[in-house]
Amino acid sequence: MADKRLNRKDKWNVVYGVLAFLVPVLLMGMIWAVHGITYDGKLTLLVYDARAQFAPFLASLRYVFEKGSQSFFDWSVSLGGNYLALYAYYLASPVNWITVLFPLTKIADAFYLLVLLKVGLCGLSFYGFLICGIGKGENRRPACVFFACCYALMSYNIMYDICIMWLDGVILLPILLLGIDRLFEGAKGGIFFGALFLLFLSNFYISYIVGAFAFLYLIAMLIRRWNTDGKKVCIRATVRFFINTAMALAMSMPLLLPTLKCVLLGNDIQGDGMTASKLAYSFSMMDLFAQFLPQRFSGVANDALPMVFCGTIVGILTIVYFMQKHPLREKISLGFLILCIFAGFCFQGIDFVWHGFQYPDCYPYRYAFLLPAVMLMCAYKAYSRLNITKPNQQLIVCLVAGYTVAELFMNGSVLVGKIHDEYGYSTREAYERYIDTYEQLLEPIRQQQSFGRVDFERNLYTSNGPILFGVNGTTSFVTTYNHKVNVFLRQLGALDFSIITSAQGFTPVMDAVFAVQYRVTGDDLTDWYIKQNQETRGGNPNLYLNPYAMTLGYLIPNRTDTVESCLSGTVFENQDILLNCLGVEEEQIFWESEVTYREIVREADQTICRYVFKGERNREIYACLACDSETSGSQIQIVLDGERMAVVPVLESKRIFSLGTLESGGDHILEIIGPVDLEVQRILFAESDKEASLRAIQGLQHRQVALKVGDTCLVEGEFAAQTEEVLFTTIPYDDGLCIRIDGEIVQQNKQISETFAAVSVPPGRHTVTISYFPSGMKPGIMIAIAGACCVTVYYGFIGRKKQTE
Repeated sequence: MADKRLNRKDKWNVVYGVLAFLVPVLLMGMIWAVHGITYDGKLTLLVYDARAQFAPFLASLRYVFEKGSQSFFDWSVSLGGNYLALYAYYLASPVNWITVLFPLTKIADAFYLLVLLKVGLCGLSFYGFLICGIGKGENRRPACVFFACCYALMSYNIMYDICIMWLDGVILLPILLLGIDRLFEGAKGGIFFGALFLLFLSNFYISYIVGAFAFLYLIAMLIRRWNTDGKKVCIRATVRFFINTAMALAMSMPLLLPTLKCVLLGNDIQGDGMTASKLAYSFSMMDLFAQFLPQRFSGVANDALPMVFCGTIVGILTIVYFMQKHPLREKISLGFLILCIFAGFCFQGIDFVWHGFQYPDCYPYRYAFLLPAVMLMCAYKAYSRLNITKPNQQLIVCLVAGYTVAELFMNGSVLVGKIHDEYGYSTREAYERYIDTYEQLLEPIRQQQSFGRVDFERNLYTSNGPILFGVNGTTSFVTTYNHKVNVFLRQLGALDFSIITSAQGFTPVMDAVFAVQYRVTGDDLTDWYIKQNQETRGGNPNLYLNPYAMTLGYLIPNRTDTVESCLSGTVFENQDILLNCLGVEEEQIFWESEVTYREIVREADQTICRYVFKGERNREIYACLACDSETSGSQIQIVLDGERMAVVPVLESKRIFSLGTLESGGDHILEIIGPVDLEVQRILFAESDKEASLRAIQGLQHRQVALKVGDTCLVEGEFAAQTEEVLFTTIPYDDGLCIRIDGEIVQQNKQISETFAAVSVPPGRHTVTISYFPSGMKPGIMIAIAGACCVTVYYGFIGRKKQTE
């Protein structure tokens, strides 16, 4: 009889668990449908970084199988780099692999299904936490479903579902907390270990935030149970907490250690100066408390407020909880958690710690989902203390529940609508047309056998064109970027914008040096380049071939200093210096022009910055700009002698612009027209003749090494060195690169270059092969093996021994 009752109880738990999954999914789908976002519908979920980053990254999973043994390295990231780090940071969630079942034009539908699935799993995991954890033994399944829906549909999930990888932390948090609860009940920690191991594998970034909160939750449990359960129970639970944490970390090291080395050691994690100058944030407490009300939208920029709404009734019940007669230590423990999270909202130093000792660039308060989780714990405990037995009381509860569901729906609908107004969800037609257009445009590149990089002009859809389409590239927008590469390229006049890597702004000679064989752009390029497609209209892109693009390696003279230390001039001087470092000493390709007149005219609706400079007839002229404006989304026009040459966003103005060939000598007028608050921080002019540039390229052609992409390695080739020289490559330096000369492993020579791989070679004929295995992965595998042994002993041998006793 007892078994039948138990089975009936388990059956209802499953039924309500399914409801906890399906109700948020249905409500989320309805919220999107109000705005025309449906599966295979008119609008897609691709907006902001979902469009710029996550869709291309999800699409890149399909290319992993094509890369075979070299799948750890990707030529489309920062001129070539660590794909494993990108995978761990953005893609490691196991459910993301369903993307490979969708064609490239249907990535938006895959994204839609992934977000729905993860929202449903948020509800299911929190239901499990309530029914098996703090609500264990209570017959309150409908209430558990209700609070699970509040968790799944909180404002954080609505606003930050753009960053799909963070939802895995929201899913696994309740399971992790349940595992900690079980530690204090005498369990060895199987649930805790499993959840933490999956968390570490699912997302490198969010695992830090959730892991930090798990430690705080342990402290809260110790505060609560130290006197009630006894010191021995608490010490045993704490020891098991750290044992399981160590084992989970060890088992995850093959993924975590290489990624950690890439993010913390290979890159400048502060990127482009994201620092804080104040101890506290500038918003008022009233602004912060207003975030607990529905329909509060502040965007995702750095000045946005925490997204913490999860239902008005949840906030009310949280206050009620602290007014009820619950154990004092329990109140202190939950209050401690709330204060720790609130402290991050209020003080930048603590916020800095919450974000992994890195100030976020957009999407602030990425840990904000932790506060609704704690509030929902308080709310459930408060509700459990209410004596609701009379029909009229139950009716009130049903009405409040119905109102809250409607409130969550309206809150989500308003937030989605404001996201659409602010950033604009992509239409399916435009996205599929974009994919089809570029697929056709890139067809000549896919057919060629030789190596060549492709520079994609940044556009409406993505800054990760090479990653999206699986081609060798120079353009990428990833957190796991190589900071040294970006600095190097910017010193040569490439685009200086946030963490984006780009060769946009390169002159033809620099394109040749860095093997930029193709350019995808809507602009008309000079006769240096050969258009590969027919004329296009309506802003469609063109594909241009650079016939002078070279391979990945050069034999250059030995140096007494690094290439980087020489690049101390202007962007134009640095190009001549680089050529000199590569062995082209007799050519100067740029002559800087003096500005003879400056004028700034501020009108009612625009500012005109006018410059007069001298230029020679039949010379190519270049301008290097750096403009600034506080006006959001503002653009500048570049006008030379009355002819408009370019229109670009102000934020993307820090680079070299080609102004074409001057048909006459003498004075020329350049006008930069922009918003009223436009400031031109830097402007340089330089001219060059094509003959000098061609002679420089010919000099490099005699020094290039014919490196080609290998079947079992990154690149391979043969060359002959006349004297003791240096093989310099444009492959970004990485400890994971293994360079073999004549079959023998040689060390990369950082005395020559700190940014790109280079090795010293003796005179004679040689073969070279370069392969890649992520730095840190081998010790990570060894640590994981040791961790697996510990797991076997801890859960196998020790457990069996206790049973025998």
